[in-house]
Amino acid sequence: METTTRLTAGEYAAIVKPRASRTGSRFHGVTLVLKVNSIPEVDLTFQFPSWRFLRQHLLVFGFATPKELDDADVRLSTGRQPFLFSCRRWEVPLINALDLNYPEP
Repeated sequence: METTTRLTAGEYAAIVKPRASRTGSRFHGVTLVLKVNSIPEVDLTFQFPSWRFLRQHLLVFGFATPKELDDADVRLSTGRQPFLFSCRRWEVPLINALDLNYPEP
C-alpha cells in the first residue's frame, strides 16, 4: 500500500534541485523539498519528471515570480546547484495542482 503525504496550507520554504539518475552522470527530473517552518526538522520531499513541468506550475499558481524562476533556471542548468525559494504561504489550490495533496481514502 502506498502512503501519501498530506500538506495543509501554511508557510513553507522550498528548495528545488536536479535529481541524479541511477548512473550518476546525468540528471533526470527534479526534487522539490518543502521545509515546514513550524517544525524545522521536518522536510517533505517530492519528485517531478522535469524542471519545465514544475516551473510552469509554480508560475501559473503564483508560488514563484518570473525573476525567481529565471534565477532557478540558471542555478539548475549547472546540473548541481539547488535553488532556494523564499518562505511563503502555500495554499490548497496550488498544492492540489502540483499533486502533492491527496484526498483521504
